[in-house]
Amino acid sequence: MARRFASLDICGTVEETETPFVYCMRYALPKPAPLVSIVIPTKDHVETLDACVMSIAENAT
Repeated sequence: MARRFASLDICGTVEETETPFVYCMRYALPKPAPLVSIVIPTKDHVETLDACVMSIAENAT
């Protein structure tokens, strides 16, 4: 799989898992990292929106 990444000029790594023939592909983020938009559909549920926003603020970098 790593050779396939290289042949396609994909930046990232390929890791084997405990399951045969199953791989974990980790793609490198481009520089600069892209911006992300988050949509939280919580019409009229202020408590849920507050919990979501607080969780994002605490866990996002």
